[in-house]
Amino acid sequence: MGWEGMGARRSMFLVYSLAAILKEKTRILPLPKEILRLLAVTAFGLEFFLFYLKEDDGSGVQGQYHRLLLVPIGVCLLSTLLRICYTRSELLRFIQSLGLILQGAWFFQMASSIFSSRGMSAGWIETARATTQFTAKG
Repeated sequence: MGWEGMGARRSMFLVYSLAAILKEKTRILPLPKEILRLLAVTAFGLEFFLFYLKEDDGSGVQGQYHRLLLVPIGVCLLSTLLRICYTRSELLRFIQSLGLILQGAWFFQMASSIFSSRGMSAGWIETARATTQFTAKG
């Protein structure tokens, strides 16, 4: 991933974390819940497109893992979008929570598979390591 992707992720994190901090800790940003949900929809949409438009060609294991992550991101995106219209729906809250749990489980699974010595498959060795990714060879 080039610097453009890293910059997009960093700026996305900065904008949404600052909005959350301003909303929770100060009275500078008194936004209604519908606007905050719309902000969350844009965050999930950006996350979806960041993983969908990733630089790899989509083939191989890495491409399939990223395609798999699109499912819980899409679930969160759709359920948050529907919660703008149906504010009191408990089912949508549950579906959104499930999507967030699946996203977190995916990230923990990938971290334990990639960054632990036991996570590498038997016979695989790490051939090159950069600051954001590495290559394993069988």
